[in-house]
Amino acid sequence: MAAPGSVQKGDEEWRAILSPEQFRILRQKGTEYPGTGEYVNFDKEGVYGCVGCNAPLYKSTTKFNAGCGWPAFFEGIPGAITRTTDPDGRRIEINCATCGGHLGHVFKGEGFDTPTDERHCVNSVSLKFAPAASSLDHCNDSRTYLIIIRRLPLQLLVTFHHSSFSVVVVMADPVSVVQKTEEEWRAVLSPEQFWILRQKGTETPGTGEYDKFFEEGIFSCIGCKTPLYKSTTKFDAGCGWPAFFEGLPGAINRSPDPDGRRTEITCAVCNGHLGHVHKGEGYSTPTNERHCVNSVSISFNPAKPSSIT
Repeated sequence: MAAPGSVQKGDEEWRAILSPEQFRILRQKGTEYPGTGEYVNFDKEGVYGCVGCNAPLYKSTTKFNAGCGWPAFFEGIPGAITRTTDPDGRRIEINCATCGGHLGHVFKGEGFDTPTDERHCVNSVSLKFAPAASSLDHCNDSRTYLIIIRRLPLQLLVTFHHSSFSVVVVMADPVSVVQKTEEEWRAVLSPEQFWILRQKGTETPGTGEYDKFFEEGIFSCIGCKTPLYKSTTKFDAGCGWPAFFEGLPGAINRSPDPDGRRTEITCAVCNGHLGHVHKGEGYSTPTNERHCVNSVSISFNPAKPSSIT
């Protein structure tokens, strides 16, 4: 497993494994011409890794069209990106945390409608793409294997290196399913919490604690404390309930209502009712989804921004 800063090579070693253009950008902090990169208008599901060391850097769900001529992402995979101020103090450089390779620069406050209000402006040459899969896939151009084990909470990205290929594994810490009887749930939940979580009730719109709540942190299941949503995925839908455009990987289950008209969302660990998910309503979010969640179903844990990006 690659630890931060663990890949260290001399210039000659880097020249031996990188193309001249890759070396110029990754190791000499160059910049490719705008509009020429392979991934500028590239829109497939998967993971973008560092072309130098194969460390996963960005999920495709964080990529957006900024119209700037370079691939743009609104956040990196936690711990994958480091930031340093350019010598002239005018811009913030972003680098691969594992090998120090130059990726590009990050800009904030440009007015893009993204959860972080940031634009990671990245050279395509600095990246390699591994398509998402539910089993082992081979990405011929990068000799990278990507394994994704879906529907498990609290995902962790790990990279294993071999002399001729790399393996990127998306896996999860095991989380036990929480099962209680109705009486046990009544003993730990308030009457309203029990009505909503266990009996699929709905709170009155506009009355919930977290409807207009926009602090930084993690929203968890009130029943079993499982993390469900990052605050960076919350948006104001004006619907009267807290709205999120995606849950934490594997934390949310979906099932059609008995009448088939809506899709219910529940906590994947304790099966507590959260609300419903709606798609295609025209909100400008990365997933075009609205997770409409009862405030009563969730609790909030404040966190520093660096711990939730």
